[in-house]
Amino acid sequence: MVATPEALEQVLFGTAGLAASLLPGQIVIDMSTVGPDEIRLVSDRLPKSAVLVDAPVRGSVPQATERTIVVGPRNARVRPTGNGGGSMARVGFLGLGDMGTPMARRLLRAGHDLVVWNRSPERTVGLAQEGAAVAPSPAQAVVGADFIITMVATPEALEQVLFGTAGLAASLLPGQVVIDMSTVGPDEIRSVSARLPKSAVLVDAPVRGSVPQATSGRLDIFVGATDEHYERVRPILESLGSVRHAGGPGSGAAMKLVANLALGAAIVALGEALSLGESLGLERDMLLDTLADSPIGPMVGAKRTNVESGQFAPTFKLRHAAKDLRLVVEAAAARGRDLKQARANRTWLDEAAEHGAADLDFSAVVATIAEMRLSTIGSR
Repeated sequence: MVATPEALEQVLFGTAGLAASLLPGQIVIDMSTVGPDEIRLVSDRLPKSAVLVDAPVRGSVPQATERTIVVGPRNARVRPTGNGGGSMARVGFLGLGDMGTPMARRLLRAGHDLVVWNRSPERTVGLAQEGAAVAPSPAQAVVGADFIITMVATPEALEQVLFGTAGLAASLLPGQVVIDMSTVGPDEIRSVSARLPKSAVLVDAPVRGSVPQATSGRLDIFVGATDEHYERVRPILESLGSVRHAGGPGSGAAMKLVANLALGAAIVALGEALSLGESLGLERDMLLDTLADSPIGPMVGAKRTNVESGQFAPTFKLRHAAKDLRLVVEAAAARGRDLKQARANRTWLDEAAEHGAADLDFSAVVATIAEMRLSTIGSR
């Protein structure tokens, strides 16, 4: 890593230069900015048994200090020390919503060679500025990738990314692994798997957590895969959170529905408890204090600030929670199960969405429940 072509010449071929001491198989990596002509000239003069790699860097002292330098034409990043090990991979990441963007950023900062795609191209700009490549279509995001991660909002969106115009499915090559981290349910996963090329691998790995956990790498990740495929994807997923092998293909998607059934039950229980308590003349502070020491205590702790302030900035949008409970109810019905509480919870979330809370945090359902009057309920 020297300043000029002249300095590189001196280091290599000057007095006591390193070229004369190179042994067969040794690799010289020049990270200076000297231009392609100098590199070719140097390569021709090195011993034939030596290897020269040119890897100039983009960045300055802060990036070099933080080990976030961008290296070479494919934006492969220097792997930070202590990231849990494992070789770096080329990853295609499709879906840069509220969750997908921080997840993709963590993979980039872990040192993976990242290619991103999003339906709205403007959402790719920030990651591109940090060193990610941008693909013009899902099909292009697959090219050269070891792993392709999809993180989209609905089963319909997943269908479009995989099988729509310029969808990725037609471009998959043998050995490539698709990791779907969306919440789409086990039936959709099995349907998708049956339509992908037989030589491709599909792993379902939905996540529990919201934007703060995605940003800090503290997501819970439920993986549905064979043992072999689980071990293959685990090093990639560990950059994003705690990885659990839920079982065979489809099991991760199934576990996520179970987790979100409980989430929906807890937030609706909080809303109904507040509604009852306030109708009986109890103060909200006392109600929240009491409920904090109850089976729904974790939910109270997580959402108390929202409830007290009446501000519901989204970390998990209510429209997505409503979609998840729809998937819960549909999956249960397909298996002959009538989950009455889940159906009631879904009704409350749909009600909140109709009252304008669809793009607020899912905890906004508490406001809908607590403020609903019998006359309003009776008119539905």
